[in-house]
Amino acid sequence: MVSLTRDSAKAEILRRRRLVGEPLVEVTLAAAVIKGPRFDWLVEKATEIGVRCILPVISQRCVVVPGELKKNRWQRIAIAAMKQCGRTILPKILKTMSVEEVVKHFSNVPIKLVTEAGSKGSIRQIAFSYHDKRGDFPRKVLILVGPEGGFTSEEITIAQEHGFECVSLGQRRLRSETAAILGATLLLWELEEL
Repeated sequence: MVSLTRDSAKAEILRRRRLVGEPLVEVTLAAAVIKGPRFDWLVEKATEIGVRCILPVISQRCVVVPGELKKNRWQRIAIAAMKQCGRTILPKILKTMSVEEVVKHFSNVPIKLVTEAGSKGSIRQIAFSYHDKRGDFPRKVLILVGPEGGFTSEEITIAQEHGFECVSLGQRRLRSETAAILGATLLLWELEEL
């Protein structure tokens, strides 16, 4: 501790250590907003598996638009889940964005994935391809998961135009919150961070 006043504290960093239980790769889970307590569940489970940022997304097929109160609720859920699973970093709950805003805002992220039923791409193929080209895994990745019924063809096209790669999460149709957690889990697994 260098100095301490009533309003502030100043400290000097003596050494840095890797945070226990935290992935080195920062995964942003951009998930379409779903109604009821299902997005609450998504926030809780995403926090437990190590997602760094959770981004609520409004797509053309979304039936709900969350307000600021929901964001505060999701932050409280993330705090509780963080404490329960022993994480040392609280995931950020980012402001709600449209699909178009997401693909533009995150254009510089090295690996950007969008889930699409029937796609031939897989998270494993993309992770290995990136690793083979660069010799290491990226430090930031983003996975964009649609609502019930998936993204529209226009939204998929916009994502692809901004460098997103389409991936399938398997042969079965999944609920949106299940797809989001499965996608993030597979991504962390393939990047050797689970």
